[in-house]
Amino acid sequence: VPAAGFDITKTESYKTGHIIIQDKASCMPAFVLAPPPGSVVVDACAAPGNKTSHLAALMGNKGQIFAFERDARRFETLKQLTTKAGCTIITPHHADFLTLNPLAPEYAQVEYALVDPSCSGSGILKSHERSGEAVDRERLKSLANFQAQIIKHALQFPRLKRLVYSTCSVHEEENEAVVKEILDTVPNVKLVESPLPSWPRRGLGHYDFAQHVIRADPNSDGTHG
Repeated sequence: VPAAGFDITKTESYKTGHIIIQDKASCMPAFVLAPPPGSVVVDACAAPGNKTSHLAALMGNKGQIFAFERDARRFETLKQLTTKAGCTIITPHHADFLTLNPLAPEYAQVEYALVDPSCSGSGILKSHERSGEAVDRERLKSLANFQAQIIKHALQFPRLKRLVYSTCSVHEEENEAVVKEILDTVPNVKLVESPLPSWPRRGLGHYDFAQHVIRADPNSDGTHG
């Protein structure tokens, strides 16, 4: 156990990219997606690359990960982080994921997708929305529509087995409400039963699928939301 005051960012392992610091809740999406070595995976909104590098580690750096990021500055961050971490199976694309054709031959073997799209960030500790400011419901509606679009697009890969959707938001509009829209409008999609069973916090109780989605609470769990 490190001594009090120990700063991991000063260690050689951190500086060389052998260790990447990530919030516990942010580790869950890749862990639950669980692509085995040799898989073909799409990370739809990949920057800064923490989850992307986590996927590569879980896969033993064997297989292929298509990583998409539309913002130029964040795309450079994605490339730098994953290169520093020694991730050799990642193919980064500076492109809007929604412009990708899921039926293109190069994506014929995609079986796993991680969708962690832009969100309100309301689950991040010290976020402006946790300081008492009013919540902009119109902005949440717009974000939720975008998130559902990304999921629906990712669900078009013909061989897709599993998709994980995650946000760093605590708002129902960006979480359970998006899941409900997908279940109501996209055929042949079902939720994995009770994923990550060791984690006690589940979705909002007024949804009949609450047990099959995961929440993290900044105040109770010591993580991002």
